Amino acid sequence: MFISQNEAAKIVGLSRQEIWRRRQRGEFPQPVKLGVRRVGYLKSEIDVWCAAKVAARDLINQHKEQSV
Repeated sequence: MFISQNEAAKIVGLSRQEIWRRRQRGEFPQPVKLGVRRVGYLKSEIDVWCAAKVAARDLINQHKEQSV
């Protein structure tokens, strides 16, 4: 399922401008061109990106706990 840029921004809690910056750095899923003036994001890719952020956080927290 495709979602709009605004929906993707709302889901991840970032502005459209920040999403654009992260896309340029290869740190966010790339949109899919749906029409002449329309792009969308695969919701599944946004979900995977969010899950990766949570996993990275948990790994850092786990490492901190083991260091104590």
